[in-house]
Amino acid sequence: MPLTIDGGTAEEHPKRIEEAQARTPAWLRFLLLGSVAMASIATLRWLLKYSHFGMDIQDESFYLLWMANPYLYDASVSQFGYLYNPLYRLLDGNVAALRQANVLITFGLAVVAGGAVLGMVEPSRRLSLVPRTLLALGLGCAALALFSTWLVTPSYNSLNFQALQVATAGLAWSCSDRASTRFYGHVWVGMGGWLAFMAKPSTAVVLAVFVLLFWLLARKLSLRGLLVSIAAAALLLMGGAWWIDGSVSGFVHRFSAGLEMSRLMGAGHTASNMFRLDGFKLPAREQNIFLLIGALTFASTTLLHCKRNIARLPGVAMVGGMGLFVILSSAGINSTDLKLGRFHNMLFLCVPIGALCAAVACWMLRRGGPIQTPPHVLLPVLAFPLLTYAFSFGTNGNYWLVSGFAAFFWILPVLVLAPAIENRDPMLSLAPLVLAAQVVTVLVLGNGMERPYRQMQPLRLNDQAVDFGKPDSTLMLSRPSADYIDAATRAAKAAGLQPGTPLIDMSGQSPGIVYALQAESPGLAWLIGGLPGSARLVTFALGSVPCERLAMAWVLADPGAPRNLPGEVLAAFGADLAGDYHEAGAWMTPPGPARNLEPRRQTLLKPARDPLQAQQACESVRNEGVR
Repeated sequence: MPLTIDGGTAEEHPKRIEEAQARTPAWLRFLLLGSVAMASIATLRWLLKYSHFGMDIQDESFYLLWMANPYLYDASVSQFGYLYNPLYRLLDGNVAALRQANVLITFGLAVVAGGAVLGMVEPSRRLSLVPRTLLALGLGCAALALFSTWLVTPSYNSLNFQALQVATAGLAWSCSDRASTRFYGHVWVGMGGWLAFMAKPSTAVVLAVFVLLFWLLARKLSLRGLLVSIAAAALLLMGGAWWIDGSVSGFVHRFSAGLEMSRLMGAGHTASNMFRLDGFKLPAREQNIFLLIGALTFASTTLLHCKRNIARLPGVAMVGGMGLFVILSSAGINSTDLKLGRFHNMLFLCVPIGALCAAVACWMLRRGGPIQTPPHVLLPVLAFPLLTYAFSFGTNGNYWLVSGFAAFFWILPVLVLAPAIENRDPMLSLAPLVLAAQVVTVLVLGNGMERPYRQMQPLRLNDQAVDFGKPDSTLMLSRPSADYIDAATRAAKAAGLQPGTPLIDMSGQSPGIVYALQAESPGLAWLIGGLPGSARLVTFALGSVPCERLAMAWVLADPGAPRNLPGEVLAAFGADLAGDYHEAGAWMTPPGPARNLEPRRQTLLKPARDPLQAQQACESVRNEGVR
């Protein structure tokens, strides 16, 4: 049932919307859509260009090691490496191309989800195909906030977000009046649930509860639709289990072992820690930006709804100014370095707040009276922001901080509520909203490019081309980072380290070197140090690696590293760092942020024992452990 306003019937309402659209001057519609389209293209082009710049030597390198060869690992809770492995192979390990693909997938799914939500209720469903598509493209830019710390490489976070986008589109389509659209909607919901489980199982649990709540509120819960979604998720899950481990039981064992590794890690991923209420605080600078953009959204929307063109001109100027700001910022002409804090993505909340205030103001000034909105239309739409909680649920970070990366879902309800309350041409409500979201997007992305995560300088200052990992996988890095990768690569080549050789990273924080040398990280894609249970975790992980592989493993030593692993992890397979390896190469680490300011000497250690002797020592230790 379409949403209706002020007692108008379902038959009268579309006619009133079409009449309102006819009264909007063609030049104004062209300006609004043109601004949204140009800003969208500029923002997307900006991200694709800078996908060649920068590299986090820890998290992003971990993602790359995982997706490069996920079949090395027998235990995992998240399976993102398997899902992205075909893409990795298709692009031959080109890091920049992988990032660009991740940006395009995220953007494309946001366009699909946004377009589906726009088509849910009146009056936004009355938009013709071209305006709805262009507005959805503009909304897709808000999804790019996922990359606001410049971790652009495909990861469990990006797969988690993409899963929620798929589920959102499916939920919107499941409310359609057409049986075929509803069927595909239920299939997409099941597919979104499966993707969420493969990315982050805790999110899948919350998503399942959300889906049931959504259908109940929308009065769309049906046994047939529920079974279709469950069947789709179950078939994909079983197919994925056979694809990854050859059997469902093998996949269950993998998942159980992954849970045990999470427990050993001691990083706070416990059931009791999942349910909590975090806080956030915006600095004064960000509070001012919040108020400014919110006021612009409110004023431009309100003024555009004026009947006289002369009164609309200030609103037109504001809208044009927002579009110009996005284009200039994306082109690097206008600096967006505002030194934003940790919770910078919370700025997105000013957009729905400003848009809703404008909608209420226009309704009060023009019509007044009761708003008759069916609860089964209003409540499910209002529930979309809860998906940000699903996105963050289970993380050991601040929930508000993590939810901000999924700020796209905060904006979705306003796509249908704001134009419905105003009861006028939806274009006049949606274009300012989308442009304001694009302004916030370039602000947070610009901040991320100026202060990329765990990197020393703005991306724009990176001027050294380096092949990272695979040949022709060229990235633009800072000179210290480039020298670091180059020195490690040359030293390893001179020492005779072959691609595919196991390399145990005792620094606990340099998976990027393992990837750059095209080596393998045994047991875990990142032998992570610095956590309460790091030694237990790494010992457990290496225990699943065949002794034959460990016997031929090299070691990356870095005694001064803050996350350095203890020698006991080598003793667990019968090796001793001092007596069983000899130095084959060395290089200096670059100065870095936080605890890693001072350069350190890393050494590449080659096994000194005969491989058969090392294998027998490993088997002896393991046999003693069994007894």
